[in-house]
Amino acid sequence: MYDLDKKLNKISMIGFMATGKTKNSILLSQLLDRPAIDSDEMIVEKENKTIPEIFENTRAIF
Repeated sequence: MYDLDKKLNKISMIGFMATGKTKNSILLSQLLDRPAIDSDEMIVEKENKTIPEIFENTRAIF
């Protein structure tokens, strides 16, 4: 088994909307005992709008 602390500093999940990135990143973070950061949550907090509101009212590019 690899020593994950030495081999992996960060894991990023990319893909189309609604394909399970958030769900799987949470499960993976629990399995590896590492933090999970959800970019949607960061954007919602920064913009003070939900993701649907952002796409409904702007031509948002993030």
